[in-house]
Amino acid sequence: MEVQGASSSKPILPVPKPERAKLNQHSRESRPLPLEVLELRRMASGDWTLSLTKSVDWEHFGRYAHALVGALEGKVLHQADSPVERVWTVAIRGQEYWLSYNDFPLFDVSLDSKYPQASEQMPEIREALLEIPKQEL
Repeated sequence: MEVQGASSSKPILPVPKPERAKLNQHSRESRPLPLEVLELRRMASGDWTLSLTKSVDWEHFGRYAHALVGALEGKVLHQADSPVERVWTVAIRGQEYWLSYNDFPLFDVSLDSKYPQASEQMPEIREALLEIPKQEL
């Protein structure tokens, strides 16, 4: 629980709800770009998928997607957002990928190759993500 006046002799009071919202908003704004997973896996097609993070939820996917695509100097081509899925088509290094928020059972954000040529670049994209400095989300 957040408290104010913890270092003074005044009584410790809970932070009012509007102030809590500001604190939560600030902590989200200053969080680094999460890339804690970065695991390459083969899809059923034989092409690569790159699991990026498990710490971004459905609500914050859009902000994360823009930050990630920007870090890779790519661009968003199409956004498909619905209550049950979020799958964006993005272009990175001249190839197309699906950037998606995966709900149950994975609960992660992944970058999936759309074509075999894009799949060939996935190990290089992973390496590029390992090299980027911790960016603000």
